[in-house]
Amino acid sequence: WLDVVNGTFTIFKAFLHGVLSSGKNLGAQAVAEHLAVPSRVFFPGKDDGKPGVHQSQRTLMDSLETLNLMNICDVVNLNTYLLMSLAASEKRSFKMFGEPMEWAFKEEAQRSRITHSWIQTASVLEIFQKTGLGKLAVNVLKIWNTKLSLGLYMTDVTVHFADDYENIGGEMRRRMDLLIQIETTARRRISTMSDLPRRTISQQSVGSED
Repeated sequence: WLDVVNGTFTIFKAFLHGVLSSGKNLGAQAVAEHLAVPSRVFFPGKDDGKPGVHQSQRTLMDSLETLNLMNICDVVNLNTYLLMSLAASEKRSFKMFGEPMEWAFKEEAQRSRITHSWIQTASVLEIFQKTGLGKLAVNVLKIWNTKLSLGLYMTDVTVHFADDYENIGGEMRRRMDLLIQIETTARRRISTMSDLPRRTISQQSVGSED
């Protein structure tokens, strides 16, 4: 769901389980097009001239240009959970969950086409973008950018472990949330311009007389 006020898009318990055909980007399209549904589906009742549509929620997709955080809540995708657990750990060892799970880490790394040596030096964001849900999130942003002429991109990812537990690959492990910081090229340009030194009116006048 989209929190328009706080600029946050939350994907709750997303997982990829082979229901949709692979290689066709259908999962990302389904998530991206969620906001294309008429807002009256989510906010029914109030009439502001257009039946069933709230004034503040008339076009949810128009609010995407102010998006600053994507929250993947309760990660249950095994590939993403294991690789992001590695990314958040100090030693980034395939044996972090014990030797019996070492094979699973190797398998998921191979599935994402990354090596253990690459993981040792990669940033948390770089590792995330190689995971199953990371690729989903990247493709969602690409669809929004293409369809809506936006310039959304990821700048950082924070791995948060909650105190409760979730079934991950048949074992109970601490629930994981991924907080993905989002920036836009438009906001970046404004921020960069605000950092430039400003000439005073008198300096501008002197410059114009030369």
